[in-house]
Amino acid sequence: MGAAAGLSRIDPGPFACSPAQLRYNLRVNPSTARWLAVTALTLLAAVAGQSLAAAPVISLEAGAVTPLAGRWDFRAGDDLGWAEPGLPEVGWGEVSVPGPLGRQGYPDLSFGWYRVQLELPPETAEGLPESETRQIRETRWAIRLGDVSSAYELYVGGELVGGGGSLLPEAVPDPNHHRIFAVPASAFGVDGRALVALRIWRSPTAPRIAGGVHFGPLEAGPLDQLRDRAYRSLLPDLLVAAILAFMALFVLFGSLAREHMRGFFWLSPALAAAALSVFLRSQGRFLTDLDPGLLLHGWMVAACLIPVFGMQFLWRILERDLHWVERIYQGTHGLAAVAVAVVPIPLALQIFAGWQLWLGVLVG
Repeated sequence: MGAAAGLSRIDPGPFACSPAQLRYNLRVNPSTARWLAVTALTLLAAVAGQSLAAAPVISLEAGAVTPLAGRWDFRAGDDLGWAEPGLPEVGWGEVSVPGPLGRQGYPDLSFGWYRVQLELPPETAEGLPESETRQIRETRWAIRLGDVSSAYELYVGGELVGGGGSLLPEAVPDPNHHRIFAVPASAFGVDGRALVALRIWRSPTAPRIAGGVHFGPLEAGPLDQLRDRAYRSLLPDLLVAAILAFMALFVLFGSLAREHMRGFFWLSPALAAAALSVFLRSQGRFLTDLDPGLLLHGWMVAACLIPVFGMQFLWRILERDLHWVERIYQGTHGLAAVAVAVVPIPLALQIFAGWQLWLGVLVG
């Protein structure tokens, strides 16, 4: 009895009453209302867990280039509202950047969004007059992106700052063009942070393992430094292409001028095709004003022609004729070059992928 009486004296809380009494308690007893509010917020936080946290923050380094590789927020789907800062992160997961989305649980992705925050260095965000701070933010900071499959739009602080290719309905892939985007001053908030939101679209013809930010530079920093790094990155490929082109001309003139070098004639077009292939595969091709689709066709054609001329040179040096099986194999590479030149790019890419496997027969 004593124990039962003791239990009866325990306060069961504000819910141990009739609905009418509960409404009365809420009106006249502020502590009850506060208790309910705290309880509700606690339950919401428990359910949402980490999803209530803001997007990951990457701190920029003053006067230096900062790598942006790491864990970014990601969400499949498409909603332009996701570009806006200050939104709750409910429904977002994390992925590794760079890294193909098809290998991170999104093999059938069409649209998706990345989100990450950039934070200005303390000496930039604080301690300077507003006019100087605005000028520094406007002229110095930029973002450099590498390969993004298949097309994308980049938003910083809710503002569209650029993109690559065209999303639906135009649907023009441009996955290999590395770009630099200036970050406007208005993108940074009073706390010195700017939300970077990357809206991506993957073409249905792209491999299922592909999609998203998957290769190349991914960094932020002073605009002039990023431009210098981009130009310096062009030099190795351009140097290789120039050397191959010079060798092609040297061999060509030598084979025409000297009798004992006639056997090297077919080496010249092989070297020229290799030089063109290296150049059209590099970022240097975007220094021209030519159509990106034409450049892509040219690269595939040049690559397919290398074994055609290379085999011809090899058999001339060996001073024997090609066997009919070898001649057929050589001809298939020529047919591949013609095919990738005339068909639309999506089909050309599929043919080229099959050609690369077929090339393994020669290499192996």
